[in-house]
Amino acid sequence: MLTYPNFNKPFEIYTDASKLQLGAVISQDNQQLVFYSRKLLDAQTRYTVIELELLSIVETLQEFHSILLGHPINIYTDHKNLTFNNFTTDHVCHWRLIVEEYSPRIYYVKGVHNIIADMLSQVP
Repeated sequence: MLTYPNFNKPFEIYTDASKLQLGAVISQDNQQLVFYSRKLLDAQTRYTVIELELLSIVETLQEFHSILLGHPINIYTDHKNLTFNNFTTDHVCHWRLIVEEYSPRIYYVKGVHNIIADMLSQVP
């Protein structure tokens, strides 16, 4: 952690996914708390775009569940379809149920404004 969270303020999570990796940053008041990034497994490289973007959200929530669960969360993604209830595959349906446990608000943000998460999802 880069700084301690303030549990009286909402968490902001910016996520992104590429064909090779996932990336996310959790922040409050424009101060980064933690970064998350990992390479995809071979099978995961064949996921659809909506599956990859949702996987990035799910893994971030699960990795930091001890600080996020039960607190207000705003999630920002550059994949507009995640702001709707699109249950196109079993993966998506299952992961949306996991996300709903945290009761987040999901917002669309243009890719050019999702700089940190985009960078973390594309580290060579």
